[in-house]
Amino acid sequence: MTSPIRETAGNSSRKIDGCYHCGLPVETDSFRLQSAAEELHFCCNGCKNAYLLIQQEGLGSYYQSRTDFASRPDEKQMPEEALYRALEDRIASKGQDGEQSFLEGTFLIRGIHCASCVWLNEKILRNIDGVISAEVQLVTSRVHLKWNPEKTDLARLARAVSKVGYRLLPVQEKENVELKKASVSLLKKMAVAGFFTGNIMLISFSLYAGMFSFMDELTKQFFHFVAWLMATPVYLYSASEFFKAAWASIRNRVLGMDILTASGLSLAYFYSVYVTLTGKGEVFFDAVCFVVFAILIGRFLESRIRLKTWYYTHNLISHIPDFARLLNAGVDIDDLDEESQVRIAPLEDVKIGDRFVVRNGEALPVDGRLLSESAETDESALTGEFRPRQRKAGEILTAGSRAAGEKAIVLEATSTHATSTLTRIMSMAEESLRDRPRSERIASRAAAIFIGFVLLAGVATFFYWFEIRNDLPGAILHTLSLLIVACPCALSLSIPTAILVAMQHSFSRGCLIHKAEHLEILAKAKHFAFDKTGTITTGKMHVSRIDGCSAGKAPEYLLLAAQIQASTGIEHPLATAFIESAPKHQRLRRDDIETTYLTGRGVQALVPVNIAGGGADSFAKAAYHLGSLPYLEELGYGIGAVSLDGIATPVGFGRTMNGQKELLCVFQLQDTIRPEAASVVAELNKAGDTELLTGDGEQTAALVTQGTGLRSFQASMTPEQKRDRIAELRKTGVTVMLGDGVNDTVALSAAHVGITFAEASRLALYSADILLLKPDLRLLTFMTRLSRRTRMKIVQNLSISFGYNVLLLPLAFFGYITPLLGAIFMSLSSICVVLNSLTLMRAGAEETPQEP
Repeated sequence: MTSPIRETAGNSSRKIDGCYHCGLPVETDSFRLQSAAEELHFCCNGCKNAYLLIQQEGLGSYYQSRTDFASRPDEKQMPEEALYRALEDRIASKGQDGEQSFLEGTFLIRGIHCASCVWLNEKILRNIDGVISAEVQLVTSRVHLKWNPEKTDLARLARAVSKVGYRLLPVQEKENVELKKASVSLLKKMAVAGFFTGNIMLISFSLYAGMFSFMDELTKQFFHFVAWLMATPVYLYSASEFFKAAWASIRNRVLGMDILTASGLSLAYFYSVYVTLTGKGEVFFDAVCFVVFAILIGRFLESRIRLKTWYYTHNLISHIPDFARLLNAGVDIDDLDEESQVRIAPLEDVKIGDRFVVRNGEALPVDGRLLSESAETDESALTGEFRPRQRKAGEILTAGSRAAGEKAIVLEATSTHATSTLTRIMSMAEESLRDRPRSERIASRAAAIFIGFVLLAGVATFFYWFEIRNDLPGAILHTLSLLIVACPCALSLSIPTAILVAMQHSFSRGCLIHKAEHLEILAKAKHFAFDKTGTITTGKMHVSRIDGCSAGKAPEYLLLAAQIQASTGIEHPLATAFIESAPKHQRLRRDDIETTYLTGRGVQALVPVNIAGGGADSFAKAAYHLGSLPYLEELGYGIGAVSLDGIATPVGFGRTMNGQKELLCVFQLQDTIRPEAASVVAELNKAGDTELLTGDGEQTAALVTQGTGLRSFQASMTPEQKRDRIAELRKTGVTVMLGDGVNDTVALSAAHVGITFAEASRLALYSADILLLKPDLRLLTFMTRLSRRTRMKIVQNLSISFGYNVLLLPLAFFGYITPLLGAIFMSLSSICVVLNSLTLMRAGAEETPQEP
């Protein structure tokens, strides 16, 4: 967070505490300007030019109204014309406005953080000749642009915002159109209902006053006609939402709450029309308007929560570029000349195995294995952590990660766009919005039974007042009051609003829930099972020692093991450890290696071996086996006693040739326990049992268990044994499994709730129910606490809604509540439920994981 901006106009002794434009430290006095009031200092020429440009455009008031510093412009990263021309051809829609043709599209402006940023970007874009309109939204950081292609182009617009420190990026237009339309429609209907409700209340006050003092019939009838005129748009337009839903419920033979609402509104409206035309009785047009307005408020708040949750998740995909810089075949990455050796290709054309280049400041289009020796990346799109990370050759980088180093980097695609990590996360987010949890389905069935009871109570109320009390106006009035009071709006909002707010809050903290019901199940968890590598430990493994090999053979065996692991294409911490530990000057040739990956055991590889005395072109295939020690023992390799180096994982390496089996060496792969693991396990032990499930030996498992406080462990487990252990635990309580490897996929699927990290293998990613976007175990305790608080809020919401109905229904039956008063109470119950759910957004701020 930057420090507050100091504006000391008229004081030339301004303290140089940062760049006037971006707020970063000023290390040189070379970039400065003298304004009318003070001397301004800048950190670089880019910021100085951005200031001059803003002044030249007549937008200098931006600096007086901003609430935070602007982004720093980078002169080396001006938008590439060829790329934006391709974007213009693909993502903009064409139209005709009179004689003027135009293109339009929605884009993301990175760097917007306040209303002044919105104002500045709109002004800059609108001042460009050819721009027809530019509308920027602060909440979503999106701009809807409409421009004349004969006068300007997208590249020019991108350059204009880049010069002042912002970036114009395409948005993947996979829009949730129905969700947006529903929210806009509700807003319009609510606005109409609110307008006429406010005005009709003035008429109602006059009519109510007339009951206590003389009002002639002509004036009274005039007010009735005016109220009818105001209530009609509300009934026909704003209330159409309820009539459509009620008709759909009737066609599907389901008792929906809108049947009650539509029945009550129709009864009140048409009886009031009858009173207006005959002049006998009192009208209830004010109640019609207020009831519609009150219900629409609750539904609009729910739709905004749902839409905001969708924007949270959908903005992730906007980090992925629409195009990739594919490296031409045969190009040596050590002698890379980008301009002549790369071609820009659409995102859909990128295939697994393609090599692509990412420049400084650009994002990865797909997941990729780093081929360059090292890289510095900004992975805030996925993790929310803006601190750059150092990456080494062989590591897998996820789509949306941004290259932060000075040099371009080269990667090999390990996924397509459709199968990338970020696309999978987006799919999970969309599924979570469509999903209805079990408790909501139960509440819907309970509401249907309740509605049936209320309809019968309405008939009984009308019969009582009309037949027994002989009061037709009273019968209509009290039946209407009962139907309004009994409207289960609060009940229908009780569960979905709490679930939606919790899901939005969890995502903002770095957790993504696949289905809403998993949030409910997590609140009842009694067993927590953990994988070791990459879960309890960091997963950043390296080869710390090589035992049992012939003198001088260690580098050769390590290189061969790395080539075998690289040829599998498996994303696993063990495979990455070999690739990273291999000599950097050696290239990992793998085209001539045939590999078979055996889940939970290891790798079998057929490698060409030169036959001694057979000539330069004489080769045979040798079978190499790289994997766990029990796996090699099964194959017949002799494994002696192995001493472990701390919590190292031993990996055996053997060769079978001409029927002879030879154990070449044993690699010791070192890992470290996550620093937050002990505190997380301590908290989970208060809620239930914790257990380690690992394929490592007992010695390693015991050391990890002792170092973290886990209550028990199971060692030397195969994936099937992990699955069976999870099945045993399920019999005695809700079981949660946390793992991130290929070996954990069946166990994750078998658990009530499977949890993994976004950096996990792709198979684990598809098997998990909850995804932790940051590699931090504290997110697990955050999720368990949030799930329990969500369950508590649901109980509170249901208590509010049922308590309100139980208390007011008898009062309405006996005539103690008017329709207007019933509408007020009904509205208050719905608003209370929504506000109670929104308090979940403030929950858990103290539990947010911080960088250790």
